[in-house]
Amino acid sequence: MTASVLMNLWWALCLASVFLLVGMVLRARFSVFQQTFMPASVIGGFLLLAVGPEGFHVLPIPEDWLSAYRLLPGLLIIPIVSAAPLGMAKTSWSTLKGVMPLMGVALGISFLQFAVGFGVNAFMFPGLYPTFGWELGLGFAGGHGTAGLLANMLKSQNLDFWATAQGVGVTLATVGLLGGILGGMALIQVGLRRGWSVLGLSSQWPGSWKTGLVLDPDNQTSLGRETVKGTSLETLALHFAVMAAVCGAAAGFLALVKAYHIPILSKITVWAYGLLFMLVVNSLWQRSRFSALLDGRVKGRITGALTDFAVLCAIAAMPLKAMSDLWVPIAVLSVVGLLFTAAYLVWVVRKTKSETWFEETVALYGMYTGVFMTGLLLLRVVDPEGKTPALSRYALTYAFSGLIYFAALNAILELVLSSGAGITAGVCALLGLLATVFAIGIGHRLKG
Repeated sequence: MTASVLMNLWWALCLASVFLLVGMVLRARFSVFQQTFMPASVIGGFLLLAVGPEGFHVLPIPEDWLSAYRLLPGLLIIPIVSAAPLGMAKTSWSTLKGVMPLMGVALGISFLQFAVGFGVNAFMFPGLYPTFGWELGLGFAGGHGTAGLLANMLKSQNLDFWATAQGVGVTLATVGLLGGILGGMALIQVGLRRGWSVLGLSSQWPGSWKTGLVLDPDNQTSLGRETVKGTSLETLALHFAVMAAVCGAAAGFLALVKAYHIPILSKITVWAYGLLFMLVVNSLWQRSRFSALLDGRVKGRITGALTDFAVLCAIAAMPLKAMSDLWVPIAVLSVVGLLFTAAYLVWVVRKTKSETWFEETVALYGMYTGVFMTGLLLLRVVDPEGKTPALSRYALTYAFSGLIYFAALNAILELVLSSGAGITAGVCALLGLLATVFAIGIGHRLKG
């Protein structure tokens, strides 16, 4: 890397940081952002897009900076995804049994969102780029961060439409985030009128949840445990070093299998190897006497910070001109996706016979249209004091189903590139239906 490239990256990050702070201020100031719980990274990203060359060209942002914004999400997603197992404690079988129905539901909606997206591509808008429609599931279930994941996978296959797909993914993630909050509140109102909730409604959120600012020191929580002393190594540095080392090992392994042209293995992306390697590293670490040195909350703060920058950069670099012909297909995907997700979750989660099926439905709807925090916010409405087991089940479902979700993405990419969107839609639909049958079946069995 030359000095000029490094300096361009530095200045691009400095500008992104300014707009991240502007986004935080706007979130704290305007109720429209508070009511929709719009993240500062999304607000700042769209503002930077608006003033940049793809928008009103108010700021003369150099092309080298825009290139950095396009590439950074795909780079940052590697440690974000790879770090998922880091700090994950061993879970007992009795605890895992309680979340198995919801894991089936989570995987069912994930694969069926893929099926809907590829189906729209194959049967309504044929002739678009091969992977169009995949962004529905990646944007809804994955959120803004997976726009970089999509770009990373497509670039690894040398596909020239990766930037357009990343832009479509960001757009659908934004639609899903808004739909998750607004649609989730509508779903809650319907459920309350029909008597589905076991507890009732609390429409009040703490002010800090809306503004995003915690100004009272007594209410400021810890970022995590200080597992090492700064006289030796900072806790953040320890966790980041483990993440970076595993990512480096994954990149080295991928380079090795590509050098020897090993079939199948050379087609798997680097973040997938990172996820696999991290599972091994975390498992060995948890069995050692140093297990207390890794804290999942600290890891979460690091990946959360990387996600903020990845999201802002992905939005700021959206190729609006290249996407100008895709607004109708995107609108169709958005409407169909939101309606299908709500209908599926209400029907299937209820069939699992869970005593808190409505609370779980609300949480899953928030997550599988927006992000994990969206589901948490909606769950707080129907279970404000955490009196039901819905929260713990929801968190475990997110952790375990996410690993399977990410592991399947490479196979789906290979399938759509080799067999087309129609065949891929059918395969994803079959997998989604099998997961659905599993969810309902195991739910009935556990109740019986």
